[in-house]
Amino acid sequence: MGRIAKTAGQISHISSAIASIAFQANILALNAAVEAARAGSSGRGFAVVANNVREEIEASFGQASQLVDQISVACGEQMHGIDALACGIALIDGANQKHAGMVEETVHVATNLADESKRLTSSMSVFRLGS
Repeated sequence: MGRIAKTAGQISHISSAIASIAFQANILALNAAVEAARAGSSGRGFAVVANNVREEIEASFGQASQLVDQISVACGEQMHGIDALACGIALIDGANQKHAGMVEETVHVATNLADESKRLTSSMSVFRLGS
């Protein structure tokens, strides 16, 4: 469970880093577009490229965000599954302990019955049946 929580923290850190990189790259692309606009007609081609780069950055950020969200959901489901498994193990352990107690009680009762049987056999030995 500790490793899952640690991994979830790392995923959050990675997601923040991706968002920061995308934000910075988007600003650089916008600055490039502004500079291309200042250059006039000779910068039009560069403005188109800068806009395409900005669009690719936004698309990549969206895909990375979706991936991080999917991983986060998977981690949550895994933690839920582990919790359910732990509950199941606890139930099985409880049943095993109950059965062990019942076995001990059965052994005790069987021992008492064997002792009582020996006493009854000894008591009955004084009686003889005639032929």
